[in-house]
Amino acid sequence: MSLFAQDGYVLSGTVLNESKVPIPGVNVIVANTSRGSATDFDGNFQLEVSKGDKLNFSFVGYVTQTVSINGQKTLSIVMAEDASKLDEVVVVGYGARKKSDITGAVSSVKADELTAFPVLDAAQALQGRAAGVVVQSNNGGEPGAPISIKIRGNTSISANSSPLIVVDGFVGASMPQPNDIKSLEVLKDASATAIYGSRGSNGVVLVTTKKGRSGKLTVELNSTYAVQNIANQLDLLNADEFADYQQQVNNNTAITTGQAPATYSQGTGDTDWQDLIYRSGSTANHQLAFSGGTDKINFYASGNYFKQEGIIVNSDFERATFLSNIDEPVDCVATPFLIPLEPKRFIPNLSLSVT
Repeated sequence: MSLFAQDGYVLSGTVLNESKVPIPGVNVIVANTSRGSATDFDGNFQLEVSKGDKLNFSFVGYVTQTVSINGQKTLSIVMAEDASKLDEVVVVGYGARKKSDITGAVSSVKADELTAFPVLDAAQALQGRAAGVVVQSNNGGEPGAPISIKIRGNTSISANSSPLIVVDGFVGASMPQPNDIKSLEVLKDASATAIYGSRGSNGVVLVTTKKGRSGKLTVELNSTYAVQNIANQLDLLNADEFADYQQQVNNNTAITTGQAPATYSQGTGDTDWQDLIYRSGSTANHQLAFSGGTDKINFYASGNYFKQEGIIVNSDFERATFLSNIDEPVDCVATPFLIPLEPKRFIPNLSLSVT
């Protein structure tokens, strides 16, 4: 009989994200066991381990990591975000919730779905991608025509029935370009009015734009080009065919009335007006974006150029837009101060906190 013994010891470690910010609540489990721990508010943890153990680090929205223990006494783990896991988190007006926890009517549209084909803005890309949301052009598809969104139908005869657009927390903002959007959620039920009041009575579209990350400078170029043609051009008679048709009409009329048939006099014109009005249209969309940052500041900036030539002559639209997001953490501590209301009279114990 042989006996083997392994001496355990206490391992200390810290779990950070890619921005070097501690992550609280990360599950640290010894593989194939029920022993584990969780990180505190500062991302620190302690766990009794033995040489040869494997630790699994898992947290919602981050890639699960496995680390082998080879006798080290301390660990520093950097967890990377997992886009596929983040897709299961829905941004609502009062924070972020899992889809399984939401009882209201919420539709989520992924960023790659919004950029599947060139569109005027992200509102047009919602067509057919969110249940119960009707998207259409206000002027029959004319280039540059505004896009109408109806979430709960036409709730009023004369008043506006468009939903409320909220971009990065700014209420009533304009819809950004699809390439600048990280996530888009549509709040369709009445719970939106509890957050935004009467402004959300027609539904709310929540848009989260892209942000920079700490690390190397990233340059992204997106360029799309599409060709448009008329779907159904009418097959009409030319001048000779129309003259023959009119002569047949005159002959049939003469047989009915018993008179000599009248002769149709053909003119010199032979113009197909469809060829003069319609043309092959095109839609071009070009975007150049820069993102990066450090542990103190992150930035994202993009420029977009959109040009559309309609299928009808002289129907064109051209636009250039710019977007920038700069995130800088601010450490503020509540500091008491005094506000003078009248000479020699003050209000003490008044504090200001900034988040």
